[in-house]
Amino acid sequence: MQRILMKRIAVILAIVYMFAACFACRTARAIVPDYSAYISNLFRYYVSDGSDLTDGDVADIEEPKDDVKLERPLAEVYDGLINICEYKFDKAMPFFGKSAYAEYDGKGYLLNRDGSCNEVDKSPSNTVSDIVLERIIFDKLLVKRDDKYGVLDLSGKTILDAEYDRVEILGNTIAAVQSKTISVFRDGEKKFETYGDNFNIASEEFIQIDNRFLTTDSGETAKISEYSIRGIPNNDITLVANSNNNFGYCSYSDGKTIIEPQYFLASAFSEGIACVANYKLDLENVVFNDYYKLIDKDNNVIFNFDVFKNEFLPNQMTVFPKTDNHCVVRFSSASEKYGAVEFSGDTVSFIDLEYEPEGNRFYGDYYIIKESGALFSTKSNSIVSTEYLKVEPICKSLFLASLPSGGFSVLDSKLNVVVDCCESVETYEDTLLICKDDAYAYYKTA
Repeated sequence: MQRILMKRIAVILAIVYMFAACFACRTARAIVPDYSAYISNLFRYYVSDGSDLTDGDVADIEEPKDDVKLERPLAEVYDGLINICEYKFDKAMPFFGKSAYAEYDGKGYLLNRDGSCNEVDKSPSNTVSDIVLERIIFDKLLVKRDDKYGVLDLSGKTILDAEYDRVEILGNTIAAVQSKTISVFRDGEKKFETYGDNFNIASEEFIQIDNRFLTTDSGETAKISEYSIRGIPNNDITLVANSNNNFGYCSYSDGKTIIEPQYFLASAFSEGIACVANYKLDLENVVFNDYYKLIDKDNNVIFNFDVFKNEFLPNQMTVFPKTDNHCVVRFSSASEKYGAVEFSGDTVSFIDLEYEPEGNRFYGDYYIIKESGALFSTKSNSIVSTEYLKVEPICKSLFLASLPSGGFSVLDSKLNVVVDCCESVETYEDTLLICKDDAYAYYKTA
């Protein structure tokens, strides 16, 4: 089906046909790569703001009516998952940003993450053929014309003309590049432009361009107090640097200093742990930093990698962010080996890893072996033998297991069954769209 954008854009044209094609072949996807299929053609929609809706009530589009309690099957309740909407749907598309689309009894609904839904009008409109929809992000449409990108709102109004090589969207902040000129927009207004090779919208307040963090309002160096920001805030803790380029940490919300800048190298915090190192010149081995340390937000040393100083130099170690109470470490010398710092209550220990972990991360007490995709348990120190054809991570601490009989099950971090024998599972960030017994329901991780 051609992806055609309509003149009066607002949601999806001929959605029934799209659904027929999409749901004829159900496959589980761990991540939704784009939303081309979601809005491949667009239809016109008008919705209420949902302020008057409760308990799954939907707004009447053409003539306001009293709220009516919908009669429809209730979605299953699963331990470890939270119902986004209490009802099932006949057809549905996963969340991509703040909204998702679903159908019940021939009617279309636009769902919000709080579970509220509004009925949409599926009437067709005139089309134009030179604009291709790429995906919907934060209630904006990323479109393409002649290999150039632009942005429209859901009503079809142009926010950015399709003239950019790349466009990124985060909330109401948009960054677009043309050649090496990067333009930054807030709330539809161009704030500044600059030059760079790479950029990443760190938050709605600042953007990373190469190694610089700039405010999205003015393009000035992003600062907290007198320190320049050098990392994306994590649980309100932000990596900063002083005028001597020493690293420390501040609270992003109030600007208070948490750890005075004092480190030669430092990472952002992840799950309450950061990796730091001091300056130490070793001309013999051409090493400029001392051994890494893992610290908490009070600057207490949790683990010091100098325990490996008789085996490896500091520059032969790479420490990855903490995930599910483990920090994966890669040691590079004649051959690579892997280990992990393990956090269990008040106990911190180091374990050797038999294989290279996929993504250099853990899922509970398990990791995925990079080469084979097999599941490895650090508790039994062995590859997990299961009745499943394949086990792969999806949302945080959740796995998708392929059943020999067809279909899938959702497992928790201990491989306990959360959802048994469903037809498909689609995820985006912390949301899941589960199809079971030909009905669709929305969930988020607990």
